[in-house]
Amino acid sequence: MKKYIFIMAILLIGLPSFGQHVRQLLGSGAKNTIPGMRSNLHKWQDSTNYKLNVIPDYFMLGTFSDYLDRFNGRNKEINIDEYGSSEKALFTYLAAFLEDNYQVKIEKKIYNDIQSELNNPQLAQHFNTFYTDDGHLIDENFDKDESRKYSFLLGLYIRYGERVYDDVYKIRIINSSKDKILYPLLKDLGCNKIYYKMLRNFIPVSEYFYFEATPIMIKYFKTVDSIKADDLNVFVQHPFLKNLREEDRKEMERVMMENKEKEMQMLKNWFSANEF
Repeated sequence: MKKYIFIMAILLIGLPSFGQHVRQLLGSGAKNTIPGMRSNLHKWQDSTNYKLNVIPDYFMLGTFSDYLDRFNGRNKEINIDEYGSSEKALFTYLAAFLEDNYQVKIEKKIYNDIQSELNNPQLAQHFNTFYTDDGHLIDENFDKDESRKYSFLLGLYIRYGERVYDDVYKIRIINSSKDKILYPLLKDLGCNKIYYKMLRNFIPVSEYFYFEATPIMIKYFKTVDSIKADDLNVFVQHPFLKNLREEDRKEMERVMMENKEKEMQMLKNWFSANEF
């Protein structure tokens, strides 16, 4: 059974939460730190009359994998980004989003059940301008513009985020320099409770940001909830599972559900503490 779980940890990189569940089962070198702190309390305002403003450039920047760096292993002249088998709904949504907002034709290239990509020379080179020569996102781009920050956070959420329970969310960063942008961004947008967790001894290295979302963040997140697939359903539909015995598949599903429950309980203990 463990050999199946090890293989799935590699195949399901695109699934935001599965890698963590697998590593909890096998045992990990995860290190918990508590950088939670009070931030801009005045921004914890009622969102009822808040007008959402999604800026396409910054939303898309949030969705990019930036695995190792923006230019690693891809044709930077034409490739916008690549997507895994668990991201079919996202792939379709982003292709339409790009065509609608940039008025260009997007090439939707599907290699197999595992990998697909979106291509357009004009847009690829446009997005490259937001990065340094070594492929790291330029954080000065955000300046003090809150709409850019919310748009970027929404992009991260639609691809790498998940609501855990109530107002507590998580975002997973995978071998990307975005970790240096996300934490201060969350603080600046009014998050008063943030926990950070890194899984160091596994490939890919993953960082988890757990946070109590503000009402405005939640209002943004809800605009894309219909696009986000249920993790377990995506897991069940993965091509790798076709080669598993029924009992093994059910056991892996059971492990996922069990670890989701453990994660939720762990977070409830963290966020009910008065350390912030």
